[in-house]
Amino acid sequence: MFQFAKESAELIRTTVKDIEEQISKIKLTRVQIGEGKYIECSYEFHLTMVDGKVVNELTGTTSTLSCPICKKSQKNFGNLNDSTNEENYEYGMSPLHARIRCMEFLLKLSYTLPQQDENIDENTSMGIRKRSERSKYRMLFKQLGLKVDCPRYGYGNSNDGNTSRRFFANDEAVTRITGIDNEIVKRLGTILNVLN
Repeated sequence: MFQFAKESAELIRTTVKDIEEQISKIKLTRVQIGEGKYIECSYEFHLTMVDGKVVNELTGTTSTLSCPICKKSQKNFGNLNDSTNEENYEYGMSPLHARIRCMEFLLKLSYTLPQQDENIDENTSMGIRKRSERSKYRMLFKQLGLKVDCPRYGYGNSNDGNTSRRFFANDEAVTRITGIDNEIVKRLGTILNVLN
């Protein structure tokens, strides 16, 4: 089913319903491997490689800044006592989005690393942080050709799958630029490669 249509909540629900109907019609595969011997294979499909917008619609998550699994925003992540809707686990975690978010996390972490002079006021600290961000943007572009956190008209920013892939593939350069320990960058990259 291929169609040109504007993505909407109704289109998402209709398409998912159609896919789920197709999945329900998939039959058991039975192969004879000898006289009276068979191998049977059953299938279980889940919508795990879907776009974040689709997952948000399917889970009823209204904000793109909230986790579609637990519905928490960044400021609520510390509260581990809240329960989650386990049905939302069905949609999994998109490896692509995990890679992008991990790259963004490391970048934001690097902007807040302690500066040389700890005895500075908050206003000066914010100015230093902004300069640190701009400096790291320039170095990532100059050394790796990566444009990070650059707004793109019509669809968010320049942080995409290719950018994040190159970011983690160049862990030593990323460590030099961001100041984050190389083992952290390398291990996180390995975990993301395993997910993908």
